[in-house]
Amino acid sequence: MNLRLFSAVSMIAGTSIGAAMVAMPIYMASLGTGACFAVLFVSYLAMLASSLFMLESNLSQKQGANLVSMSTDSLGRPGYWLCITVYLMLLYCLNAAYLAEFSGALVSLIGAPGYEATALLFCVAITYYIVPFSWAGRIASYLLWGLLLTYGVIIGLLITKADIHNIHPSSWSQAPEALFICILAFGYQIIIPSLRRFLNNDVKLLKRAIYIGSSIPFFVYFVWMMAFMLNMPYDGPFSLSTIAGDLSLRDQLPYLLAQKTGFYQLPALFNAFVIFAISSSLIGVSVSLFDFVKDWLNQYHYSQLFVALIAFLPPVLLVLLYPDLFIMALRPAGILVAVLLMILPVLSCMGLRVKRKTGVYRMRYFKVLAVFVLLSAGFMIVLDLMRLIGR
Repeated sequence: MNLRLFSAVSMIAGTSIGAAMVAMPIYMASLGTGACFAVLFVSYLAMLASSLFMLESNLSQKQGANLVSMSTDSLGRPGYWLCITVYLMLLYCLNAAYLAEFSGALVSLIGAPGYEATALLFCVAITYYIVPFSWAGRIASYLLWGLLLTYGVIIGLLITKADIHNIHPSSWSQAPEALFICILAFGYQIIIPSLRRFLNNDVKLLKRAIYIGSSIPFFVYFVWMMAFMLNMPYDGPFSLSTIAGDLSLRDQLPYLLAQKTGFYQLPALFNAFVIFAISSSLIGVSVSLFDFVKDWLNQYHYSQLFVALIAFLPPVLLVLLYPDLFIMALRPAGILVAVLLMILPVLSCMGLRVKRKTGVYRMRYFKVLAVFVLLSAGFMIVLDLMRLIGR
């Protein structure tokens, strides 16, 4: 593997692996082993297919085209407004979710309950000073290494106590609940325009980077879930199903695992893992949100402080009103990802093919994969809306 391909694979894997892992055990706690694998695999395939749609759409346009310009070129003004509306809502949801969990984890780590609002404002201030500078990427890479280190230590400890007799029977009724978080966990498609520029339009390298880079998170997530399932029984006081209603990974799971395995350093390790996972994702989302708002308001020549207020004030107010909204905010984020990174790329490719504007890459099995991606996205959106209406 050459250096450029390795870097591209790392970018895809690093974009995927992060905050979604914090919510994954909560939403997949009741699935069982077989259903857990199936939901992860279907999500992986759906997002892999959508990334190839994104690649075809991007390669059909000039280098430097982003998601907004791609949607505008293929779908016109309706595509433009749909894209920027969904994009902004998604970034607000993710920013609010990550700020809520990061400030909570920080308070838990330093042992200062009641100071959540102070921790939140501290996080926002740090983010504001990091985002505009080029070294935000370097900080994010250090945080990713911290994430991988704590992940390795947690898995290394749990694997020594794993018991094959704890394989859980599948509960398929909970699969739709877990689907949106798994779709969110493979949301790397947004960096494909940057990868194209990085790999100099080399279609072969781009496809290899997507195939390899998206497979790494699938393996990481499955090992993550198996480490919990093989250490906790299906039912009873120490079962994984007891955390299904939790609002954070930090609530019960580390303490249940510590009591079950005897590794009492697990709560501290989980706190560190949450901080690394959330902060690495928070920086990436904050940079994207800040740049998006800045480009959007560029014609009005507003100050950087005003742009930061437009970017960060709405999610901060949400977190102050609903401190435990991490899981709550990820649900609409999953729906928005389905629209932005699944439905829009397919529609964009369809629009380009109708206009006969395809470029150097044309997907094989276009119709079959288009139906698969659209049905997966539609299925998830309808189920989530039915769940919300049912409440």
